[in-house]
Amino acid sequence: MYDPDRVYDDHFRYDATTGICYERSTETAPDAVELDNTWYLPHRRHLRPDALRAELERAGLRVISQDGGNVISVGAFRPGAHQETTR
Repeated sequence: MYDPDRVYDDHFRYDATTGICYERSTETAPDAVELDNTWYLPHRRHLRPDALRAELERAGLRVISQDGGNVISVGAFRPGAHQETTR
């Protein structure tokens, strides 16, 4: 989860726009990005709780419960998709 007080070590860079934390790399790779003449690889994401929920919902999941970064979600049906009913 995103923590506004988090301090990243010198070999990490955080992109607040995407929530991606990059780790310095000594070589290029398919997912590597170059920042200030240095290569970095995506390491993890640090999202705010509301951004995490929105991303899950855009991916087709329905959030049942959320407490910060702890989320319970289920696959949501697409509008118009056949849904089994139980009796």
